[in-house]
Amino acid sequence: MKIYIFLISFFSIFCYGQIFEPNADIPEAHEAFKLSASYDEQSLSIKFDLAPNTYLYFQKIIMKGSEIKNLNPIFEATIKNKDDIFFGKVQIIDSSFKISITPNLEKKIILMFQGCFQNKVCYPAQKNNILIKYREKKISSVKISKISSKI
Repeated sequence: MKIYIFLISFFSIFCYGQIFEPNADIPEAHEAFKLSASYDEQSLSIKFDLAPNTYLYFQKIIMKGSEIKNLNPIFEATIKNKDDIFFGKVQIIDSSFKISITPNLEKKIILMFQGCFQNKVCYPAQKNNILIKYREKKISSVKISKISSKI
């Protein structure tokens, strides 16, 4: 009887640890994917710093401007193929990278992306505004702000 109670207790603790403990280290989306911007007079670079064990879906990185429909982003990234448990065969980026564009006087760009924490959770799609100010047709400042998904 004591062995039976011991086994039940042992497996209960083991199951509790498997369900709850591993998820304690999963970062929030804003911690998993940090964005920063740099610029010169005519071009803009957006740097993505990815937390360990995270990745972004390459096809889900989208940049839209209000005036220019195709911003022709240039990716400085290592793109890999992955058989993902959430979306099947996809292309991913799993290390920090940079996107460069020439905004051509675009004042606001919407940047959307989605990613996951390795085989545990897929984050909701993220949406950010990139606000660009110009002085004499040259970029003078850039600000990135998250667009709230709350209604």
